[in-house]
Amino acid sequence: MKKIFTFISLILLNCCHATAEQEQRFVNPLFYKTMEPVSTMAWRTKITPTSLVSDNKGTVLEQKCTLAENTMDTVTLDCEGAYEKEKRTLYRIVSQKRDSDGIFIVIYFKSPIEEEYISQDTFFIYDNP
Repeated sequence: MKKIFTFISLILLNCCHATAEQEQRFVNPLFYKTMEPVSTMAWRTKITPTSLVSDNKGTVLEQKCTLAENTMDTVTLDCEGAYEKEKRTLYRIVSQKRDSDGIFIVIYFKSPIEEEYISQDTFFIYDNP
């Protein structure tokens, strides 16, 4: 009987955990699309409510994140450091102007102790044909 109770408890805990992760969704589905860099210094980027993945010529960096802001125009992610996991980076992803092929996105980033976002990269999200 004790084994059955333990088994059922584990199933319920796993279901609750999965449901909590599923509840985090971007208000604007645009942010789920791959962001192509405008400059050669930035890397192609894809975000979810719990991660930021950047890739460049076979090198992939994946950071675990927490969703800090979630509006139609802006998403802010609080992420572990790309190279040093104990360091944190705040990414503020903001939709900008639209053109005929898609929309420009600016990603501002800073450490949590900095007052202002002083660094940024520009990206483009293509509309599906």
